[in-house]
Amino acid sequence: MPMMRRPSRAALAFVIAALFVAARAGAADAPLPVCDTHAEDAAPDSGNPVFPARTHEVWLDVGYFGDWNPHHHPVFAPGLELVPLVTADQRWRLGMRLGGALGSWGDDRHGWLSLDLGLRARASFVMEDFFDVYAVAKGDGLMTLPRGPYFGARPGAGLGVRVARAVEVEATFDAALAIGATYTDSDPRFAPGFGVSVGFDMCFPDGCARTVPPVVHKDFTCSIYERAVAVCSASAEERAELCDAVATAMDGTVSTPRQREDATAAFLRAVAEGVRTPALAARLEAMRAAHREMSRRRDAEDDAERAAARGGRTTVEHCAYAPYAAELRDAFGCAPEGTPACALPASCRR
Repeated sequence: MPMMRRPSRAALAFVIAALFVAARAGAADAPLPVCDTHAEDAAPDSGNPVFPARTHEVWLDVGYFGDWNPHHHPVFAPGLELVPLVTADQRWRLGMRLGGALGSWGDDRHGWLSLDLGLRARASFVMEDFFDVYAVAKGDGLMTLPRGPYFGARPGAGLGVRVARAVEVEATFDAALAIGATYTDSDPRFAPGFGVSVGFDMCFPDGCARTVPPVVHKDFTCSIYERAVAVCSASAEERAELCDAVATAMDGTVSTPRQREDATAAFLRAVAEGVRTPALAARLEAMRAAHREMSRRRDAEDDAERAAARGGRTTVEHCAYAPYAAELRDAFGCAPEGTPACALPASCRR
């Protein structure tokens, strides 16, 4: 069986060079990049220079509640409140509270340990940077644990003061209502009372802040430079013709922009008009078409950004496209002596 000959170094170098040129030439047919112009809500403005807008709040509180029927019944009530519905400026808040009640309510048999599940609605009518005053309305459901069980409700309304969006003190007029088993004291269903509570926001200072993903910045300018490098690599035999056309196009009097034509488009048009070889002219026309499409996409992205901004929103990506004739000249391989031929600008080689 005859021995297979090993390829020579010259043959290997030729194959590698051919693959390199083919890869560079393939860049001319690569799909153009696309910018994601999907709009999302921008970070909401809390209206406060210190505290950001929040997605929710989590309060740890302890309260003292008392009623008379016919004598005083004190209740201590620790609890945890989740406020899932809150406006950006934290003026309007709706929360759910889970807690316990230590003590009797309504009479001596309703208690001494109860489960407390309720709702809170708050609306601030005085809003300052470091404090606010608000109205609060609440409604709690009560169930005694070791006795009964007995059930009840405790509606209430009053005022609150919040400091630094972190500490709040509330005072309310309440009533303990019996559900099912009646009270044994003077009023079988109704026991008027009051309540005082102190709470601390566990999200302080910005643990529950509303955030949005940052806008992704992309620069698509290198896509046209890659196409120029591909033209350079595929036009080694016509390099002199290409560089003569580029040199002529660099003269501003030759590449004067026409109507609805930017400076880069005028430069590429002058280069394409300055060559005679059909294959080279076709590659340059393809570059001109790519530049027109990228310019159209850039303008559409700018329009989408402005439209999103008018609605208080922001696009997911911000895409730039701003090629320059001097860098296109270098990518074409027509740079001054000492500059690598068919090379991308330094900004595209990172």
